[in-house]
Parts: sequence; C-alpha cells; structure tokens
Amino acid sequence: MIKTMMKKNINLSYALLVCFVLAITAINSFAIQVYYFSPLKIKNNSKIDTIKLIKSDSSLIKEYSELARNGNAIAQYNIGVIYANQLGNYFKAAIWYKKAANQGHRAAQNNIAVLFEHGNGVQQSFEKAIYWYKQAAKQGDSIAQSNLGVMHEIGRGVKKDIHAAIKWYQIAASQGDPVAQKNLGDLYLIGRGVEKDFNKAFKLYSSAANKKFTPAQNSLAWMYSTGKSVKQNYRIALQWYLKAGLQGSPHALYRTGNFYANGKGVKRNYTKAVYYYRLSAEQDYVLAQYSLGWMYSNGRGVKQDDVEALKWVSKAARKDDEYSTAFLGWAYHYGRGAAQSITKSVYWYKKAAVKGHRAAQFSLGQMYFHGIKEVKQDYKLAAHWYLIAARKGHAPSQSKIGWMYEFGKGLQQDYKRAVYWLNKASKKGSAYAQNYLGWMYYKGRGVEQNDATAIYYYRLAVTQQFAVAQFNLGWMYKNGRGVSKNLSKAFNLYIKAAKQGDTSAQADLAVMYFDGMGIKRNIRRGRYWLLKAANQGDAASQFMLGELYFNGKIVKKELKKALDWYVKAAQKGNSNAQLKISWLYQQGHGIKQNFTAAFIWAKKAVTKDNPEAYQNLAFLFYNGFGTEKNKVKAAKWFLRSAKLNLALSQYYYGLLLENGSGVEKDLAQSIFWYKKSAAMGFAQAQYRLALSFELGRGSKQDIKEAIKWYKRAASTGEKNSNLALIRLNIKLERAVKSQHAIQVKP
Repeated sequence: MIKTMMKKNINLSYALLVCFVLAITAINSFAIQVYYFSPLKIKNNSKIDTIKLIKSDSSLIKEYSELARNGNAIAQYNIGVIYANQLGNYFKAAIWYKKAANQGHRAAQNNIAVLFEHGNGVQQSFEKAIYWYKQAAKQGDSIAQSNLGVMHEIGRGVKKDIHAAIKWYQIAASQGDPVAQKNLGDLYLIGRGVEKDFNKAFKLYSSAANKKFTPAQNSLAWMYSTGKSVKQNYRIALQWYLKAGLQGSPHALYRTGNFYANGKGVKRNYTKAVYYYRLSAEQDYVLAQYSLGWMYSNGRGVKQDDVEALKWVSKAARKDDEYSTAFLGWAYHYGRGAAQSITKSVYWYKKAAVKGHRAAQFSLGQMYFHGIKEVKQDYKLAAHWYLIAARKGHAPSQSKIGWMYEFGKGLQQDYKRAVYWLNKASKKGSAYAQNYLGWMYYKGRGVEQNDATAIYYYRLAVTQQFAVAQFNLGWMYKNGRGVSKNLSKAFNLYIKAAKQGDTSAQADLAVMYFDGMGIKRNIRRGRYWLLKAANQGDAASQFMLGELYFNGKIVKKELKKALDWYVKAAQKGNSNAQLKISWLYQQGHGIKQNFTAAFIWAKKAVTKDNPEAYQNLAFLFYNGFGTEKNKVKAAKWFLRSAKLNLALSQYYYGLLLENGSGVEKDLAQSIFWYKKSAAMGFAQAQYRLALSFELGRGSKQDIKEAIKWYKRAASTGEKNSNLALIRLNIKLERAVKSQHAIQVKP
C-alpha cells in the first residue's frame, strides 16, 4: 500500500539534526555585527597638550597646577585629562575642563560636553552637552563635530535630525575623523538620510580603516566578504578581520574563526578556528562562545568534549542568545554534557522559542506531540508550537501541521488546510511534504483525486532520493496508477528505497522476487529483503515471514520459526499476528493447546480494525473457550465483524437473532443478516434463509424463494438443503394430487 509518510513520524531525533544544521548555519553566516544602527562616538579627547610627560601623576599635576591657576587653558585641560582618564575623578576633571572650555580650548569643550552628556562629575544635561559640542565644533574640532552628529542622529538634547547629523559627519569626515567616516559610511550603506551608495560607504570605511579604526576595519572586511561595492574577496576580508582582531575586536576575532572554520580566504583549519573563537569568547563575545561550544560538541579542532561544549554555550545562553538556549535545550534533552533533564530541556527550548528560534519551536512541538518522560502528550500544545514555526516558514513544522490537520490531532480535521500547509513546505523543497502531497492527491483528501498529480509530487521527492517517495512511485508503476504499468521501473525504484532502509520497499521487493514480477524469480533474494525489513522491526514483514515458515510453500516449513516471527510481529501490535497466535493456541498447532492464551491474544488482536479478530473473539465467547461462555459478548463482536462484511459473522449474528440468544429475538433482522451472508455464498446462511422463507419466519412464506436458496446451498454440498429440496418436492407432488395448497407447520 502507498505510504503517506515515513513509518515513524518526524521524530525527536530530527530536533537534534535541526539544532546541528542551525548551528552550522550560524557558524557559516557572514552578516556583520550591526554597527550602523547605533552611531559610534569617541567620548573625549584624551591627549595631553604637551610634549613633556612625567611618569608620576602627582608630579604631573603639580607641574601643571601653577600654570593652570594662572589661567593657562592647556594646563587646565591636561589636569582634566589626568583626573578623568588616570585617576577616575570626574568631579575634579569637570572643574578643570570647564575652566579651559571657558577660555575657548576646543578639546576641553568637547570633553566637558561628554561629561554633561553622561552625567559624570556633573549633573547630566543633554542641553549643556549640545552647547559645548557646538562650541568645539565651530572651532573645527572633528571629534566634537562627530559627536554632535551623533546627538542629532539619536535625538539627545535636540530633535532627531538625520540631515543635521549628516552635515556634521561630513564636516568631521572631511578632516579625516575615523568615527565620523564610519558613521557616515553606515548611512550610505543603508540609505538613511542619503541615497544608498555602497561605493561611498566603501571609500569612507577604507579611509577610517587605514587609520586603524577597528569598527571601520570590521565593516570593510564585511564589504569584501559580501562583495558589496567591490568584487567578493574572502582573502582581503580576512586580512582586515585579522587587523581588527589584533587590535582586540572580539567581533573580528570571531569572524576570523569563521573564515578558518569554513575555509573562506584561507585553507580550512579547525584548530585555528578554535584559537580565534576562544580569544573572542574570552572577551565575552556571545557568538564566539556559542561557536566554541559547537566545536567542542562536534570535536572540530579540539578533542570532542560535551562538558566543555556545555560550559561555553551556557555562557552565551545566560545572555539570552537564542542559538545557545536552543543548544542547551538539545543538550539536556539528550544528556550531552550534563545529565538528561527533560524539564531543563523544555525550559531552554522555550527561552529560544519565545525569541523566535524555529528549530526550538519545532522541538517543543515534537516533545508535546510524542510525549516524553515529564512531558505529557498534548496535541494542542504540539500544534501551538508547530504553528508558530510554520508561520515563520519552517518547513518541517509546516509538514507536521499538515499531518495534524489530516488526522485531526490537536486541530480540527481539515484536509484542505492540511494541503495548504503541505504546499508551503513543498515549495521550500521539503521532500517529506512533496511525498505527502502526492499521498493526498492519491487519496483525494483536500483536493480532487488525481493519480497524475500524485505522481508529479512523488517524482519531486524522488529527485531528492526520498526513500518513501521512491517506494510510492514504485507502487504506482507496479499497479499502473497514473502511469502505464511497468514492473521494471517499479523494481528499480523499490531497490533504491530498500537500500535506504525503507521496510515497505524491502517487503514488496521480496514479493516481487518470490513471484517473479518484473524480475527473474529468486527465493533467496526475496528472503534476504524480507529478513532485512523484519530485522528492522517491520511488523508486517515479520508476520509475512511467519506465514512463509508456517505454510512451507516457498521456504521449508518450520512451525517454531513461524511462531517466533508471529510473536515478534504481535508484540509490535500487528493484529494479524496476534490473531494467528490465538488461532494456533486454539488448534494446538505447533504449540500446546491453551484456550486461556488464545483468549488473551484474541483480545489484543481486536485493538485494531480487524474483522477476523472480532470474529475470533466472538467465537471464543460463543463457545466459552478460555473464558466463560457469554452470548451477549459474542453477539457484540459478531455484529462488529458482520458490519465489516464477514459472511460467517453475519450468519452467526443472524442465528443469535433468530434464537434470541445474547440479543433480543428479531426474525426480520435475522433474515437481513442471513441475506447478506447468503449473497456472499455462505452455504449455511443460504440454508437458514431458505428455511425462513419456507416456514414464513421473519417474512411472508415464499416457497419459490426457499427453493432458490436451497438449490444454491445444495450446489455447494450442503446436505440439509438437499433433504429440504426432497421434502418440498414430495409435498409439491402430494399437493398437486390433492389439489391443496402446501401448509407447512413450524
């Protein structure tokens, strides 16, 4: 039979794969850290305006003090610098900066503005900061001009005005100020307040980078790595990242690690990647901490060490990094680096999920879908998390939502919605969804039934070597559905799927070898593939093997082996195997007769929609084998089986109705069930139906109809019908002679 999905739904182990895939994606990404959303600013000018420098701070202050007290602005500024940058005394620094600023010292004016902006040593006042920045800027101080541009851009002390910001950046940049060049470059990069212009951004970054300004070096490296304005060149990009890294930039060190990890601009070298990740991680850079943990987890460049991996990832997770929190969810889920804890796993998955991590959302959905330890199965919660990820374009979640809509698990059953979500996942290239869509078209669920369209989607999935689709397409060729029947193509597709471990393909392949379908008959190869499927735990194949050994037509008859395979299949819930074991215990065939065991297995078999299992249990209750005789329960199970068109059960249920045994007597209903059974050729039902017509029981007496059914039963060798026909013929002859109508007493 065609399969809708893999026999195991997308399971929890998939979450592990997703986490690794996203981890690799994070390491391979080349997005620059977003500098341009937050303009950079040098807080103050820390240079001392004198050639002479004395080592002792107190001596230096003493030397400048007399000049400062006499009103020397340079000395006043220098004392301010010493207090601010070496002694950390902003209060005194502010006093001296202000004295110098009032005398027009532009660096002091910039620095007192910085103190007012941040409230260091003075009461915070953006307005006063703006005033002093302007004083210094008007004197041509590029640092103040750049800082004034920032104040206008972010709206501190003045109304936000990107054009005023650009004006001041341009003035400062023209003087070679690297901060202004970087900030202006960012605006050209994103087209804010100016027309987007990668070339201008590149030139500004280059100018600032050549002045050893680390953020500009990072931005320039990013432009080379992405090919913005210049030809993509990983080698040059790496050179700039290395320059920024040597100046201590944790981002640059992290990116350098990326280049070595992925072999971009340099030969791949995991050891060096780990070295640079570690330098960055030790500066508390989140992405590096995560990446270093990933390297330990996978043994790349270092000895595999789950404990060390967890240590580094935990550092990043504590800062709410979504990839790291998702990783911790996975680690605690599978006990990697710490004892398994489903509670902790859920906690960390949720932190990542809330931040929008789609794989974590999917993993939570999986946990609730399957139920695991402390997490109870909850389809509604599973659907909740799947839907969040699905709406963000996560194909595995979209496929899962499709399944839930098809079967009405956690969501109201809706085939059209199922197809809607499967279509979304299919368009993203999900082979799983493509195969599933094929199944929906094959069944006509949510769409008009169409074998040709089913084949179209199966083929899409087959191009990705999706085993289930290979089997399904093979089945279509084998049965001539939507395509011309072609056993050779079916066989080739089955082989591909079977080699990937698809048990349905292996089982069907076995049948093709046994029957010589599209291939030369080969019992040995058939048994090989059937054993493959059975040893992988496929219950249907295990049952089939049991049947082979039981019947002894293709392989040597071995009842013990047959029973062993029946038991394996039965333990996996295969109702046919459970029914067969029940029957073997009843018959004492290959096993000691045991009606109690027969009854136990019979009850297990009826957990599936199996009419033969219903019928078997009904007979055990009817005869009191392995349990107390109970006609009420027998009638219940005969009726279930009768409704599923089992002639024998229809006959027995009719008999119980006729005799009022286990059910209320109802002759009309007994005839109804006799007719159903008789129409299927069951001789005893034909006899009872004929007798009912002969006697007028449950219907009007009808000798002609009685004779018809007696003849049908007699043709199969039913002895009572032959006697009945003889009896009726004698009565007919007597009636003719006496010219009286036949009257038959009940």
